[in-house]
Amino acid sequence: FPVTIDGGKIVVKSCVSERQDGTTTLPLIEYVVTTSANVNYQKCLAMLKDINKHKSFLDLKSAFQVKEINENESTIYYCFNAPWPFTPTDCVNKITFTEDKIKKTASFNLQCSPNSYKQTDYKRFNIYTVSYNFKDLGNGKVEITINARMSPPISVPLMMIRAGFPGIVSDIVTGK
Repeated sequence: FPVTIDGGKIVVKSCVSERQDGTTTLPLIEYVVTTSANVNYQKCLAMLKDINKHKSFLDLKSAFQVKEINENESTIYYCFNAPWPFTPTDCVNKITFTEDKIKKTASFNLQCSPNSYKQTDYKRFNIYTVSYNFKDLGNGKVEITINARMSPPISVPLMMIRAGFPGIVSDIVTGK
């Protein structure tokens, strides 16, 4: 069921459940967040294209491009911060950019690609699929939709994750 935030400006649908990875039970987080904001469409695209700027809307220790595949595809690396007593985790993704200039829409799709970068000392995500979708509504207004499915590679009590919803995902679209 959807939850509205910020006077109905942000709509969040989320599900936090569990999955089995061998003998380990890990969280599975799925959500869709949608909002319309008075922002510049081209600046939104520029921010997502600059991997270093992903730290401004995600809780990351580091983010960088590992390899450019072509002008619309890259392999990127994230290292996520973690609250005590948890340790940081990392994630390697293939990011693909598509744009329809006629419809004034654009998407950034991240697909987990854990073996596309050297292993670190951190536990690595094996499930991480996120799409950032933008639609220029005109008059300086942009519709933003984020659709995500991820499973942190560490056991975390579901109540801790659920306590962060819907606020944690609304913070991503508002940049807080």
